[in-house]
This record gives sequence, C-alpha cells and structure tokens, in this order.
Amino acid sequence: MELYRFQSINKNTIHNLLSNANWATDPSDFNDPLEFSHQNEKLVRHEKGEKTPMTPMEIKKYFGVQNVLKKIGVVCYSRKNSLAYNDQEVYTSKLFWSHYADSHKGMCLVFDIKNKDEYPHKVQYKSEPLRICLKSDDISNDDILPIVTTKDIEWSYEAEYREVSFKKKHWSTL
Repeated sequence: MELYRFQSINKNTIHNLLSNANWATDPSDFNDPLEFSHQNEKLVRHEKGEKTPMTPMEIKKYFGVQNVLKKIGVVCYSRKNSLAYNDQEVYTSKLFWSHYADSHKGMCLVFDIKNKDEYPHKVQYKSEPLRICLKSDDISNDDILPIVTTKDIEWSYEAEYREVSFKKKHWSTL
C-alpha cells in the first residue's frame, strides 16, 4: 500500500530525508482548529440523552487527556495523491498541496508499506463528535488512540492514516 505525505521543505524535512525518518507533529499544531474540540463540551457528559455536569473525577480525566495530547506526536499520511472531481481523477490534489505542502511550494513523499504490522492507524470519519468514555482512573494509549484517529466527516476526502508516537520523541521511521 502506498501512503503519501504532503509537507513543507524545511530543516525537519531535510532531517527526514537524511535520516530516513518522519517528523511527528504536535496535535495542537494541526490545521483544523476544531479537531479534538469534541472532548470539551463545556465539561458535560451525556447520559440517556440528558446533559449532566461531569463529576470531579471525569473533569480530572478530561484534563488528563489534554495533558497526554500535549506529549504525543502524530505523522499524517493520505492514501490518495489525487482526488476525483466530477468523476474524473485530478492528478494531484490542490487542497493537499495548499493545506500541507506550504501553499504548493513543498513536496509529497511516497511511502510503500509492505508489512501490515507497520500500517499506521486508519482515520475514522464521523458526522457526530466522538464520545469519550474513560473507564478507569488511568488514561491509557487505548483511550487516546480513538481521539487522535477520529475526524469530522468533512475531511473524509483525505483518506488519512495516522502514525501516533506516545513517547516524547518526535521522529518516526515508517
């Protein structure tokens, strides 16, 4: 499977090419300001269709999730290097180049993924905000992964995959 990464050309890109690695982005730097906003619904939880104020423990977990998100790195790829427009394939997406490749001045890296164990996580696109249910006091990677790999349905044209680094390192070697 081929995955594509549109990006700027800068010192991180040069490092990527020299070390055969990828820079993992801080999620707070993503271009969609509404991404991850589904977590803070005025600190209210939903039960049986009713809004109920969160308990102190739920509020603590919410802020715990926010702290974990500040410590992770994410590498974003697309399954597509082109988009269909009026049933015709457009060779390269102007949106990808505009949003992710420094307003058409960057580059697109191609990754040929042969080992299924190396697959990044496929992003799920939903029309409703993701509901988070933390069942324990500890916040695990399994709690964070759905948050980082769920986006609004309007972004589904990107056919995105994400590699998530839960360590403080911000380099990936996919």
